[in-house]
Amino acid sequence: MVDQLDGSAMTDEYLDMLESAGVDIWQGHGMSSFSNATTMLNFFDKHAKRLVLVKSVRDIRQAHQDGKIGYLVGWQSATYLTNETDEWGLPPIENLRTFWELGLRICGLIYNNTTVFGGGSLDPTLGLSRAGRRLVEQIHKQRIVLDGSRPSRWCNFGCGRGPSSGGFGGDV
Repeated sequence: MVDQLDGSAMTDEYLDMLESAGVDIWQGHGMSSFSNATTMLNFFDKHAKRLVLVKSVRDIRQAHQDGKIGYLVGWQSATYLTNETDEWGLPPIENLRTFWELGLRICGLIYNNTTVFGGGSLDPTLGLSRAGRRLVEQIHKQRIVLDGSRPSRWCNFGCGRGPSSGGFGGDV
C-alpha cells in the first residue's frame, strides 16, 4: 500500500499509524530544503529498524522484504527550487541534482498556480516558460519522473522528451 504525497509531519506517532495501517511506501514531499533534508535523514537514522529512504525499485523491494516502510521523495511542485535565483533571476535548477542525490524521484513542475516555470491548471492559457524548459531538461537528464498532473495543458505540451516528441499531446 502506498500513502502518496502525504504532507503529514514525520513523528513517532504518525510512523506508528502508518505501520498499523499496513503502509509499504510513504511518498512524501520532504527533502524540500537542505535543512529539511537534514531533519528527515536524522528521523530515518532514529527509526532505521522501521523506516528507510528508498531511491530505486530495488530499494523498495528490499524495504518490503525487511518489513520496513520505504520513504519515497516526490514533489508536487518544483517551487522549492525558487528560493534562490541565479544572476539572471532564474531559479538554480542545477540544485535538482543535489535533491536527486538526497532521494527526489518524482517532481511536478507546478501545483495549480502559475509559477516561474509556466502556467498552472488554474491559468490554462499559459505554457511552459524558459525556466520551465530548462527544468524539464534537467528532470529528464536526472531521470526523475515528471508529474504532469497540475500544470496547464499548454505547459504540459512543452514537457516531452525532445523537440520532436510533441509533448504529452493527447496523453495529458
